Amino acid sequence: MESRTLYTKIWEELSSHKSMVLLVGPRQAGKTTLANLISGNFSNHVYINWDIPDHRAELLKNPTFFTTLERQDSSTPLVVLDEIHKYKEWKNYLKGIYDQFCEQYRFLVSGNGRLDIYQKGGDSLAGRYFFFHLWPFTIAELAGRNREIGSFLQDPLQLEMKDGSRL
Repeated sequence: MESRTLYTKIWEELSSHKSMVLLVGPRQAGKTTLANLISGNFSNHVYINWDIPDHRAELLKNPTFFTTLERQDSSTPLVVLDEIHKYKEWKNYLKGIYDQFCEQYRFLVSGNGRLDIYQKGGDSLAGRYFFFHLWPFTIAELAGRNREIGSFLQDPLQLEMKDGSRL
């Protein structure tokens, strides 16, 4: 399956303005796959998944575990926190690490819709992140028929058939 390059371009744009991006979406939408794809663009990165017991234990033992990352070069590291919304104190944790480390690290936080509960009241994370909703694969992605964004914006209803004819 072709990589979701459009989404990596969106990530690049969002993360150029904020060092924390919340990536949410339904189960099996490809959040972890996209996080791994994005990580591959960083020579310095670390991935923690709350669902993996060893990862969870490491985070609880040392909440700033990522500061011990052995760096390959002087580039800004990426910290991926997958399924962190399952941690009872996840909002305070993200707020704390963002406030302390937003200049030295970039953060990609992925999980399900619980990450957007901030919209339902006071948000201790306000102003600290961009929110990005990942949807499951589209029919165009599955068929390998993605269009350039400029072409799509000019005529979003244009469909091209396999034989090259247009609807």
